[in-house]
Amino acid sequence: MAAVTVLLALENAHARVGGTEVLNGASLSVQSGEVVALCGPNGAGKS
Repeated sequence: MAAVTVLLALENAHARVGGTEVLNGASLSVQSGEVVALCGPNGAGKS
């Protein structure tokens, strides 16, 4: 069995835009070989 390689890890992230909370405790882990897509409307702040 191959070892798992974590390429990106985000834990307990919080973010505000102006006075609006847009992230509250978000977590994400991307491992080697995984494909991840971030979907949302134009102007939603995906980048």
